[in-house]
Amino acid sequence: QVKKAILRDTEKIVAESESFRSKVTIAEDNLKTAGKRIKKLEEEIEKVKEASAIDPLTEVYNRGYFNRKLQESIDYFIRYGGKTSFLMLDIDHFKHFNDTYGHQVGDKVLHTVASLIKQNSRKTDFIFRYGGEEFSAILPNTNLKDGKELSELLRIGVQKHVFKYKGKPVSVNISLGVTLFKQGDSMEKCIGRADKALYQAKANGRNRVEVMY
Repeated sequence: QVKKAILRDTEKIVAESESFRSKVTIAEDNLKTAGKRIKKLEEEIEKVKEASAIDPLTEVYNRGYFNRKLQESIDYFIRYGGKTSFLMLDIDHFKHFNDTYGHQVGDKVLHTVASLIKQNSRKTDFIFRYGGEEFSAILPNTNLKDGKELSELLRIGVQKHVFKYKGKPVSVNISLGVTLFKQGDSMEKCIGRADKALYQAKANGRNRVEVMY
C-alpha cells in the first residue's frame, strides 16, 4: 500500500511537473512573441520620429530637429570637449531668383541645393533647413580649418552644378559662415557667430566662405 501510495504521488508529481513545463514553454513563446512585437513597435516609432524631423521639400532635417540637436551637441561639447564646427549658409539672391522664375522652380533649386550639400558632406555631419533658403550644419570632430575646407567644398559643389531653366543655364551660388563651438556657448551665441560670418560673406561679394572665431 505504501509503494502504491508513493507511486501515485510520484505519477501526480510527474504530471504536475509536465503541466508546469508546458505552461512555462507557452509563457516563453508568448514572451518571445511580445518581444518581437515590442521591437517592431520601437522601430516604427523611430521611423515616425525620423519622418517628423525631416523637411519634406529639401529632405534634410527641419528647424525643430535643428533646435534639439544643436542644444544637445553644445551640451555634449561643454561636458566632453573636442572640436565641433558649425556653419550657416544662404542661397545668394534667392528672392530675386524666385521672383524671376517662379516658386516651383525656386522649390526645385532648394531641393537640389540641399541634395548637393548632402552629397558633399560626410555621413557624420548633420544638415538642416534653418528657414526659407537658409541652411545650417553641425560638423562633429571638425576643427575650424577643416570646417572652412568642407564649406568650400559645399560652395564649389553648388557653383559647379548646372541649373537649367527652359533649357538655359542659370547661375546659383551660396554664401557660408563658419564658427567653432566654444566653452560657455549657448545656442544664441553659436548661431550669432555663424550668422555674423555669413553676413560678412554676403557683404564681401557673396559666393564665398567667411570664418568667425
